[in-house]
Amino acid sequence: MKLAGGPPTSITIDERGELADLNYNLDTPDQAPGGSNNPVLGNADRYFDPNAFVFPPDRTIGTVGRNTLIAPGLANLDLSLTKTTHVGETVTVEFRAEFYNVFNRVNLGLPETLVLDGPGEVNPDVGFIDSSTTTMRQIQFGLRIAF
Repeated sequence: MKLAGGPPTSITIDERGELADLNYNLDTPDQAPGGSNNPVLGNADRYFDPNAFVFPPDRTIGTVGRNTLIAPGLANLDLSLTKTTHVGETVTVEFRAEFYNVFNRVNLGLPETLVLDGPGEVNPDVGFIDSSTTTMRQIQFGLRIAF
């Protein structure tokens, strides 16, 4: 069984020329008044609320820090069953059944974190998750004869 919390992720905005000229590569937004710095909604279409962030004034660094958004976590259970049978004195038969992602849980990947583009408009893909970190349920059987 594997359980893990989501990794911290940074919310970003499109690079602006003034800060890029100073080799400051991570532009962050300001937190909207009354907004949460971890506004998780939880679904794959819109993982977090982009309205919690606003474009900072020109030539300033945003107030939202690095790694403030917690990305989706992971929950996975793999299971294996084995039965060994002795046939005669020298022959053994082993049957295996292996189950991966037993509960068929979707473990979401990382969301798009670019909230605002250059003019300060909301990125239409913000919060969208287009991948998963684990495969769907898989079952495989095996038979081994040793002599």
